[in-house]
Amino acid sequence: MIYKDIPLKLSRKMMAVAAGSGDNFIRTLDEIFSNDLDMDFLVIGRLDNDGGHIRSTSLFIDHQPRENLTYSVEGTPCERMIKVGKPSIVPSSLKKHFPSHGVFYQDAECYFGMPLFNSTGQLEGLMAVLGRRKAKNPEVIQAVLKFFAARVAAEMDRRILKEKLLAQRRRSQAILDAVPFPIFFKNEKGVYTGCNTNFERFIGLDRNKIIGQTVYGVSPEEFAAVYHEADQALFRQGGSQSYETAVRYADGTNREVLFQKAVFKNPDGVTGGIVGTMIDITARKEAEKVARYLSHFDPLTNLPNQVLFTDRINMKIAASHRVNKSFALFCLDLDHFKKINNAFGHPRGDQILQMFAKRLTAFLHENDTISRMGGDSFNLLIPDIDQESTAAQLAKRLLEVVSLPFTVDEQEVVINASLGISIYPHDGADARTLLKNADTALQQAKEKGRNTLQFFASEMNTRAEERMLTEGQLRKALAKNEFVLHYQPQVDAATLKVIGIEALVRWQHPTRGLLFPANFISLAEETGLIIPLGEWVLRTACLQGRKLQDEGAPAWRIGVNLSPRQFQKPELYDSIRHILSETGLKPKHLSLEITESVIMKDVDHAIQTLARLKKIGVHISVDDFGTGYSSLSYLKHLPIDMLKIDRSFVMEIPDSPDDMAIVTAVISMAHNLNIKVLAEGVQRDDQKTFLQASRCDELQGYFFSPPMDAEALRQMNEGAGCDEAAPIEITQCAFAR
Repeated sequence: MIYKDIPLKLSRKMMAVAAGSGDNFIRTLDEIFSNDLDMDFLVIGRLDNDGGHIRSTSLFIDHQPRENLTYSVEGTPCERMIKVGKPSIVPSSLKKHFPSHGVFYQDAECYFGMPLFNSTGQLEGLMAVLGRRKAKNPEVIQAVLKFFAARVAAEMDRRILKEKLLAQRRRSQAILDAVPFPIFFKNEKGVYTGCNTNFERFIGLDRNKIIGQTVYGVSPEEFAAVYHEADQALFRQGGSQSYETAVRYADGTNREVLFQKAVFKNPDGVTGGIVGTMIDITARKEAEKVARYLSHFDPLTNLPNQVLFTDRINMKIAASHRVNKSFALFCLDLDHFKKINNAFGHPRGDQILQMFAKRLTAFLHENDTISRMGGDSFNLLIPDIDQESTAAQLAKRLLEVVSLPFTVDEQEVVINASLGISIYPHDGADARTLLKNADTALQQAKEKGRNTLQFFASEMNTRAEERMLTEGQLRKALAKNEFVLHYQPQVDAATLKVIGIEALVRWQHPTRGLLFPANFISLAEETGLIIPLGEWVLRTACLQGRKLQDEGAPAWRIGVNLSPRQFQKPELYDSIRHILSETGLKPKHLSLEITESVIMKDVDHAIQTLARLKKIGVHISVDDFGTGYSSLSYLKHLPIDMLKIDRSFVMEIPDSPDDMAIVTAVISMAHNLNIKVLAEGVQRDDQKTFLQASRCDELQGYFFSPPMDAEALRQMNEGAGCDEAAPIEITQCAFAR
């Protein structure tokens, strides 16, 4: 026998029961007390925190398990046992000794209880058996209880630990479920081991269908080749990774997802798995796709826009230069197209433009490029044109095709066009010059009565002589100080008050009068004279700006354009710092304006140079935005404060839906990147109103004020203070402090 009072047969059965575990152990234990010892109740319970209640962890009545029950020990034999921490025995007359005892065993006659202690020796609960009849073998019952006490206490500890772990997991899961983005866990085999509620929603499946699985919507081969391989690489190298990929959801839809994963370790230091999150970036990808499309194509006709067309010209220049070939640029405007819009309305006008674009596409060859520049203006790039006569023949056939009638609302509409032509390299060696000369030829065609074509006039000798003469005069002008600065105000779009001025250089020519930059800047750039001229402009603007401040003018931001050659100079940064120190103008009051084409020529150099200038507090603006060929993705890497929308996009507002769409898109895109926007060339009230409604930050143009010299600027400031409500007085009111 295990104990002297326990029969051998029972002791062997007890040894078999003790080898069990969990619920099976408790059930077989109940069978011993019920079948072998004639007991009707088995209660195993643990003390609540107050010590006055028992919460049963296992309860058997008449050999049948019952739900957990919490009851007070007051007035029960358990109370005495708990207080003294020793076994309690009532072999008969239980009701007589404990008359108030009666939770669930009203008819019990005998009671045997054993306190249970945990591994640290603290009283944790009890085990008790009760019978409806007087106990026949009280010593055996007591010995069996004593034999199983430690084993039952260990089982109780296991259950307590299990409950704590379960509660901890539930708490951790609740925390994960509160996180507002999807989270998942995977093991080294790529199998999901856990996730939160947002991941369930993201995938569209219950977590019971996720945990234990790998990846949904892909074949085992694809999983092994892509997902599992990527996870294994992360396991090997540790750390974290982020990547974008396409995922097919359980509902069959394909989505673009940004994964962010990291390897985590268990408390023992062993790698536990991968924790990750995923963000649905499908909408962002679509928006980027639309933005890329809008940045290169005209949304009405699906033709390349000015940005892409200019890029194509530059590519063609590079190719033609290598093989010494020519090509032609056609600038084409539909004659009197506004009459079409007035007669049929803008929707029908847009329809005609779409039909016209298709007609041009069908007429030209696959290697030709057609671009819509806005409104009723189209540009064409015609490669491999060796002679002007070839270009003329093609242009004449094109005008004939254009003049074929269109059918609109069952009416035939005939439209004519004017066309200007420039030839590379005779009429220019760069895209801007070729486009400008073709446009000049177009204007000449219009002046000759429209519905005709005109080549750009290229009397090479005359132009060379004029160029040499102008270059000599330009060199003398620097020495004789013939240049002056004019300033055009830049106003806050909301308040219409001046917050900045742009410095514009003028040449006070001794015989030709006041010349604008278009008459000499390109020549200065070509000859290198732009370097000393640019330094003069910068120094003079800073000096006059500081002088205006000393005389009581507001601390306006002063915008100064940097030429491409200036920007490429290695000593640009030191030169600007020296001029600011010399003139006393604070860096925050100087705004350097660089065209986007200059930036895109060498993006890495631009980022480094602008970052250094930005670090000392200089304001950075991108001038003529939209006329170059930059990728919008580079903007987020550039330390710039403002985009200046080129006047070419403003002049047709609000008559051109395309220009309105472009301007609105640029403003929205810039604001998303925390970049302000200034619109140039504002000349009318309706343009100002549209730009204000589009949340443009700043405005500049003749509607507010023409450029003026420093003295006029000073006088205007001194005369500030009129009623801001009157548009005719905005120029004066804008200078209110």
